[in-house]
Amino acid sequence: MQRIIDAHVHIYPDKIADKAVQAIGSYYGLPTRQNGRIAQLLESGKSAGITDFLVHSTATVPHQVASINGYIATEAANNPCLTGFGTLHPALSQQEIEVEVCRMLSLGLKGVKLHPDFQGFAIDSKSAYGIYGALAEAGLPALFHVGDPRSSLSQPFRLAKVARDFPHLTVIGAHMGGYCDWRNVTETYKGLKNMRFDTSSTLFALSGEEAMRIIRTLGAENFLFGSDFPLWDPAEELRLFLTLPLTEREKEGILFTNAQNAIGIK
Repeated sequence: MQRIIDAHVHIYPDKIADKAVQAIGSYYGLPTRQNGRIAQLLESGKSAGITDFLVHSTATVPHQVASINGYIATEAANNPCLTGFGTLHPALSQQEIEVEVCRMLSLGLKGVKLHPDFQGFAIDSKSAYGIYGALAEAGLPALFHVGDPRSSLSQPFRLAKVARDFPHLTVIGAHMGGYCDWRNVTETYKGLKNMRFDTSSTLFALSGEEAMRIIRTLGAENFLFGSDFPLWDPAEELRLFLTLPLTEREKEGILFTNAQNAIGIK
C-alpha cells in the first residue's frame, strides 16, 4: 500500500481541544467540523487511506514552548504514524532557543512550526533570525504559516527573504506559500532551492487550473500534501487533491516521498 502523509496537522490535548479549535475557526471565519483530538484525526485518516501525519501546535507565548514540545513528542512516540514538529518563540533568549533545539532533537522532533500572525512577529524580523540560524545548524526544517489579508507579518515576500538569508535552512511555506495571497507566489519564490510548500488550506479556494499553475511553476517535487486539520477534514482534502491532473509520479511525490526527503521521515 502506498504511504500517504498529511504534512500539516494541528493537534491539542483533549482538555483544551474544543476551545483551541473554536478560537482558530473564529479567527479565520471558517466553520470547524473537526475537534482537534488525535482520535478523530486517526479515524479520518484511516477512512481515507492516509497512513502518516506531521503534527504540530504553536506557542503563542514563550512559556508554552517546553510543554507543547513535550506534548507533541509524547504523542508522536505513542503513535508510530505521527511525526512531530516542535515550536519556538522569538521572545526566547538565544541561549533558551539553542537549549530547546537540543531538547527537541533529543525528543525526536523533526522540525519546527511557526505562525507569525499568532505569535506576533514578522517572518523576516531580526528577532526571529536566531531561531532560523539554530534550526539550520541543527538540520531541522521550519514550517511557516504564510499569508493573511489582515496582517503584514506573514506576507510571502518576507518568507522569501528568510529563504535567501538562510540557504541551508529547509523552509516550508504552508498554504502553497501564501494563504489568500496566491497571485504572485510563483514570482516571489522563483529560484529558491531551499523552499518547499504544502497544499493545506488552498484547495477550497483555488481552481484546479490555478493550483496546477502554482505546483507546476514551483515544481511538483517541492510540494507536500497537507489538510490543516482541524480546520479541514483530511479525507475531503485528499479527495480534492486527487482531482488535480498530476502525473502518478507527481502524486506519489506530493503524497509521501517529497515529505520523506524534506523532513527525514522513515
